[in-house]
Amino acid sequence: MCHAGFICLLPVLPLAMLAENMTTTGETPLPPPSYKILRFDEDYSCLTNPANRSDWFDPVKYIPLRENEPYWYLSFGGELRERFEGIHDDNFGIGSGPDSYWLQRVTLLGDLHLGERVRVFAEGISGAIAGETQPAPPVQDDPIDLQFAFVDVLPYLTSDERLTLRAGRFGMSFGSGRLVATRAAPNIPFKFDGFEILYARPLWEATAFLTRPVKDSGGFDLEDHSTAFWGLYLTHWLDAPHKLGIDLYYLGVAREHGRYASGAGNEHRHSLGAREFGAWDHWDWNAEEVLQVGSFGTDSILAWTASLDAGYTWDATFQPRLSPKHHRRSPKCRGQFDSNRVRQRGGGCLLAVFKKRCCLRCARFRGHPCAENRFSLCGRRP
Repeated sequence: MCHAGFICLLPVLPLAMLAENMTTTGETPLPPPSYKILRFDEDYSCLTNPANRSDWFDPVKYIPLRENEPYWYLSFGGELRERFEGIHDDNFGIGSGPDSYWLQRVTLLGDLHLGERVRVFAEGISGAIAGETQPAPPVQDDPIDLQFAFVDVLPYLTSDERLTLRAGRFGMSFGSGRLVATRAAPNIPFKFDGFEILYARPLWEATAFLTRPVKDSGGFDLEDHSTAFWGLYLTHWLDAPHKLGIDLYYLGVAREHGRYASGAGNEHRHSLGAREFGAWDHWDWNAEEVLQVGSFGTDSILAWTASLDAGYTWDATFQPRLSPKHHRRSPKCRGQFDSNRVRQRGGGCLLAVFKKRCCLRCARFRGHPCAENRFSLCGRRP
């Protein structure tokens, strides 16, 4: 029987504090930082300057903890997402009828900054589903869980360089999200337990990580000890506005007792990839190439994929865009997608490790690869 429930969130803002903390000066306030899919990527340090505290939520986003030390502060945030989905004849009308349900996601977060070199972040999450006629998978139905919790330490920090050491539970999203993304569509996104090293300077960013994915259990989730995920992702921008650049990366996955229709065995996959992206005048482009090698049991793995997404946008009402796309991949993976195809040909198909296109209608089925096996494709393109 499907568990249905909603968690209501009624945030109470200290309205009296809002007017008191509004500061009027002769300076022009900076625009607030934009919201990110990974909320811990948001930076509210601009609020250390009282002239920038012009928004009603600033007293919640910036709570100073020490007098005369503006970088000692606490920030709160959250999200309430409501979504309705209806499906008819999702299996071409064979053995299934119409289905509709309501999805809800609630998150609450706290971000503690102990100066410029130490940070503690935590985010709780609740995902609920109502009206579903089939048993809901854990990625949709998880009443309460710890989504993120980590500590950042910055041993090296200058005006234009920073090195961050991160330990705990966090999310990751690289490039355009073809291989590693947040899985933002279902109620519960991806999360990882482990370590990260992040380096940034004006035209460079590098991330090295060693993690284990967290299992989706429908309760307080624990890491999957049978799976390890590690890698290095490097980005170099060729211009100051960060519109033109190149990504180079390596991703490694090891699974004990990986299961496919053809059998089970230890699985090791190594992905080497490059991405070229940019925007110039009215043109934009995003190309990516990946080579994947490794082993599954006694069989070897060799797979590849290449894709190009380019477009031209007109300066007109609604900004119409013409966007031709082209995609190629290993011959063994061509043809109409079948939910068992990846499992049957684990050595010939490139597996999109933690991709973003695990759609809502796929994740609702327990038997679908997106609900059971993070490493399977959910669609025809990696």
